[in-house]
Amino acid sequence: MRLLNKLMIFFLTGVILTACLGPLFLEHSPETQNLSRRLEPPSQTYWLGTDSLGRDMTSRILQGTRLSLLIGFSSTLIALLIGTITGAIAGFFRGRTEVLILGVIDFFGTFPTLLLAMLVSMATGRGLPGILISVALIAWLQHARLVRAQVIQARQLEYVEAARALGLNPYRILWVHILPNIKGPILISASAQIPSNVMAESFLSFLGLGVHPPFASLGTLASDGSRLITSHPHLIFAPGATLFLTLLAAQYLGDSIRDYWAEEKHPEGRESSVG
Repeated sequence: MRLLNKLMIFFLTGVILTACLGPLFLEHSPETQNLSRRLEPPSQTYWLGTDSLGRDMTSRILQGTRLSLLIGFSSTLIALLIGTITGAIAGFFRGRTEVLILGVIDFFGTFPTLLLAMLVSMATGRGLPGILISVALIAWLQHARLVRAQVIQARQLEYVEAARALGLNPYRILWVHILPNIKGPILISASAQIPSNVMAESFLSFLGLGVHPPFASLGTLASDGSRLITSHPHLIFAPGATLFLTLLAAQYLGDSIRDYWAEEKHPEGRESSVG
């Protein structure tokens, strides 16, 4: 694993720990309003300044980072579960089942991803459940296509043919024998999807389709700060920089998982590179 990948993983771990534990050590609550201290620049009292309602931006950004990462990881998990089940069934049983599942995938795939997420978000309403459904709905398609292709390849291998010859239940062959052997590409796909889901959530929140106030994600904070970008640029710079660095670290997490799996699958390449 490359040094830069390791550093970015440590950074992402630090971001997650800071977002989760940081509010315990901060003096100001992210929801506490103080109109007499509104729109203050960064200072010793308010490290990243205050917003238009006098709320501490440091606490707000930690809360927003925690919420954005929660949505990013949770929506990826939901999409992975749905995509794995549907893709595995389509690739293993083929026939009418595959045609039906592919029809659903193609139907959702005809919509631009962010437009589909916006429509679903408007239909489900603002809030955490709605944004989770919206982001997961545009992410499961990629997982389903990948798993289907991997299962189609795996079902032709000798160990699957041997399991069939022994009369094993088809579902047992699929879930116990095939899926564990294609977990590498599935995990790589999921890890690569996390930054995309965080970005999708931030985009929807920037448009006002995110979580309910007073809670805020990084996209919501950036949207609020964009209205005062000329007079108080710190309101958009701090959440924007946090979002950029978090996305960068999450992207390197996916790269690290991909590199690790490649080294495990081809250990001779790793040995030659070390030598």
